[in-house]
Amino acid sequence: MSNMIAAANPTAPLDTPEQAHAAARSSAWGAWLGAAVGVLGSVVTYMQRDTIIEVTRQAMEAEFAKQGTDPAQAEAAMAMASGGFMFGIGVTLFFALIYVILGFVQWKKPNVVIPIILLLLTALNVLMTVYGLVSSPASMALFGPAQIIVFLLTLVTLVLHWAGLRGALAHRRFVEMAGG
Repeated sequence: MSNMIAAANPTAPLDTPEQAHAAARSSAWGAWLGAAVGVLGSVVTYMQRDTIIEVTRQAMEAEFAKQGTDPAQAEAAMAMASGGFMFGIGVTLFFALIYVILGFVQWKKPNVVIPIILLLLTALNVLMTVYGLVSSPASMALFGPAQIIVFLLTLVTLVLHWAGLRGALAHRRFVEMAGG
C-alpha cells in the first residue's frame, strides 16, 4: 500500500524504471476512481432527481418571467431540461465504463496518451463544476455533502492522472535510454 501511495505522489523523484512504471500506473487508479466517482455522482443525482428538477424548474421560471418568455415556450424548455437530465446520467455512466477500460489499458501497458486525455477531461470536469457553482445560484443550493465528496474525489483523480503522466513520461525516457 505504501508503494502505491509513493507512486501516486506527483512530486516524488522517479529515479528507476520501476518507480516510473509504478507512477505511470497511478493514472489507471485515477481512471478507476474516476469511474467510481461518476457512478456515485450518477446515483446521488438520480436519488435527488425530483429536487434537482424542481429547483431547475423554479430557476427557469424565474428567468423566463424576467425575460417575458411565452409560457408555452417556457414549458417546452422545462420539459426538454427534464429529459436531458436522464440523458446526462446515461452519458456519465457510459464514460465511467470507458474510464474502467482505459484504466485496464493503462495498467497493462502504461503510456502517455491515456493520462493526458484523462487529465484534460478531469480538469474540464473540475472547471465546469466550479463554473456551474459560481454562475448559478440554483446549483449552489443543490451542492450538499455528497457533491462535496464527489468533487474532492475528482480532485484526487486529477492528482493521480498528473502522477501517471509524470510516470509515463519518465518510463518512456528510461525505455529510450535503454535502446528499446
